[in-house]
Amino acid sequence: MCDLTLNEAKRIIILASPERILLHFESAAINAFRSAFLSATVTGSYFHLTQSVMQKVNENGMKEDYEKNDSVRLTLRCLPALAMAPSFDVTEVILMLADKIFLY
Repeated sequence: MCDLTLNEAKRIIILASPERILLHFESAAINAFRSAFLSATVTGSYFHLTQSVMQKVNENGMKEDYEKNDSVRLTLRCLPALAMAPSFDVTEVILMLADKIFLY
């Protein structure tokens, strides 16, 4: 669906050549935009990343822990910040956060 829409947009707006594209964190949309605009940098919105984390907290039955346990809440709120960490530090930070979560 995204591919067809993007191809039609490229046909209508022949000179469309965005440098940066900001999207929700949805794999299909990200892949479609990356395919349609090869030279563009495709990134996700930090706001939508935080919303996605909260959705996963709810889906995985952690809502009550999140609401009642300050340590769990603080740790889970740190997850979106991984997007700002240098790639060489991400694994170490994830392990550190995982240790904190499983302590509670």
